Amino acid sequence: WWYAAVSGAALGLYFGSLGLAYERGDMTIVYPLVRAIPVLLIAAIRYLQNEAIYPPALVGILLVAVGCLLLGLERSQPAAPLHAAEKADEGRSTAAQPEKSATKRFDWRTAVLVLIAAGATVGFSIVDKKAMNIAAQPVATEADSGGNTDGEAEQGGRVETSHKAAGARAFVYGYWEFVFTALFMLPGALLVKRERRYFRDFRGHYGAITWVAVLNLVTYGLVLWGMQTCKLSYLAAFRQLSIVIGVVIGGLLLRERRMGRRLALGSLIVAGIVLVALGDTLWAFLSEQLPQ
Repeated sequence: WWYAAVSGAALGLYFGSLGLAYERGDMTIVYPLVRAIPVLLIAAIRYLQNEAIYPPALVGILLVAVGCLLLGLERSQPAAPLHAAEKADEGRSTAAQPEKSATKRFDWRTAVLVLIAAGATVGFSIVDKKAMNIAAQPVATEADSGGNTDGEAEQGGRVETSHKAAGARAFVYGYWEFVFTALFMLPGALLVKRERRYFRDFRGHYGAITWVAVLNLVTYGLVLWGMQTCKLSYLAAFRQLSIVIGVVIGGLLLRERRMGRRLALGSLIVAGIVLVALGDTLWAFLSEQLPQ
């Protein structure tokens, strides 16, 4: 419970600071920074905590972080010039609209919010990892006296928690973590006048919002499950695959421009993830081949 409460508070801080950063700065710069910085910080902290990060995986982590940063900078560039016909259509569609303000700036306040969001990400990730290490530990029950219980099996006189039971604990933990997150964010939503509009939005779009909430719980539950067997520094890099999927969706469904460069940077992230995934095996192979 304490792990879920602390992690929920950090997750609430992440959502709050990220939302404020979106209001002040360009999302295409803020989001890649918030995703890339924790990859490096988590790797550094876990290394100091004696987590084995071998050179091929370390190179992969750096590739993922650099790819995220460069992709954000590339997206922040101005769009390519429109053809004459496109300019005419855009002019007709915006003739009656008031002139919009320039692109949001990325000032020092936005940078502070980005660092807070990145720090909160590191915080709840490390706390969740500790919680999942506990969730994956054997639980002594009736199986100690020779009987078997649901989710556990006795092998060689030792009770071992099954993979499914550990996974169930991960989803239960994730559910309560989100409950604590909501509790920590609820006062701000009730006291800040501009935030109350989200309650009206929920009444009008409760179906879509509910589906997003369920999918968020399921996807993060899978992340928590993975934390039980995967190194946290590696898992932090694996999660950035979502950025690559976003690039592909942007090209296929939203018809975004400059897809060649974006796919190239996405390939850099994928190459880094492959190196992270194969890093331990590759290093073991190289260690055998190199002279002692």
